[in-house]
Amino acid sequence: MPKSSILYNDYIMKYLFIIWCLFSPPIFGMTHFGTWSEWSSFNNLPQKFDYLKKSKARLHLAIKKDELTDSNFKDLISFLKKAESEKIQYWLWPLLSKSDGYWPNQWNMSIYSQYVRELVERLEKQNLHPQGISIDLEPPPEKLEKYLKLLQEFKIKELHQFSSDGIDENLFKNASIELSSLYKFLKNKKMVTHIVTTPFLLEPKYTLRLQKVFGIPIIKDCFDYISFMAYRSEFERLIGEMNSRLVYDYSLKAKEMYGEKAGIDLGVVGNIEFPHKLTGYSDPSRLWEDIAAAKAAGITKIQVYCLEGIHSDEWLKDVEPKVPFWSLKFFFTNSFLTFLFSQI
Repeated sequence: MPKSSILYNDYIMKYLFIIWCLFSPPIFGMTHFGTWSEWSSFNNLPQKFDYLKKSKARLHLAIKKDELTDSNFKDLISFLKKAESEKIQYWLWPLLSKSDGYWPNQWNMSIYSQYVRELVERLEKQNLHPQGISIDLEPPPEKLEKYLKLLQEFKIKELHQFSSDGIDENLFKNASIELSSLYKFLKNKKMVTHIVTTPFLLEPKYTLRLQKVFGIPIIKDCFDYISFMAYRSEFERLIGEMNSRLVYDYSLKAKEMYGEKAGIDLGVVGNIEFPHKLTGYSDPSRLWEDIAAAKAAGITKIQVYCLEGIHSDEWLKDVEPKVPFWSLKFFFTNSFLTFLFSQI
């Protein structure tokens, strides 16, 4: 057969494969749900057990360092023992005080690491052995809000300067070492290490630079599972209503970069006050659209933020996968962000 015919047939087969991928029903595994609880007291959380049981959802439980008084620690112990007796799966979600940066990052990683180690060992003394821990890597709240404000106002020059000023190679290196050490500690405790962070890091060409800008090191082989906060309601706060195409696109990128370790975080469900006021989903159908989009991209590990906005078991519904319509608004938003990341 002539070489030209072989090449022609090869191109035909490639195009047929692409068409098959786009239009054939993909094979999906069971959806594994998780839900974040950040604002409920430990005494009130058992009210949500029925929702968690019916959806078989894992609880990611915020444990704030500055609120962990002796009395509150006793409430935590009581709650965790009740959760275990009810066969509720839970992972710890340690958070610092707001004055210490709240979420772990290069500016507070040593404080955070020490807090996590002490917390795990305190729980061990109470014969409690959590299955996993969620490490929520984000810039400090005041820096995050400054980034978002400059982004929303399209102040590219100021954003570039602010981003460059935030890079500290030594701090970043030390935080990376500390995070790696913490992962080994948790592995020795037979705990799953879950990293959750911004979807902006799903730009392979710029991810290391952005990690240094935000002060959040993502270290290869130092986590068991990684998910990205594709909160549609957060994007809508900045640029107006859109469909779930952003969830689909970010889910595809996460799957491509991290394979079976990848997951996605959806929301926001209900209303939040911190780090800024946000009116989230009041209708579960919008969350279902996001779940369907994530599943269509091959993601089966899905967390929903937050549990406080869930008031019935219908929210965490395992819907059929569905590719959302292409979105011009998200296309332009994503193109602008890609351009922006190339400049900082």
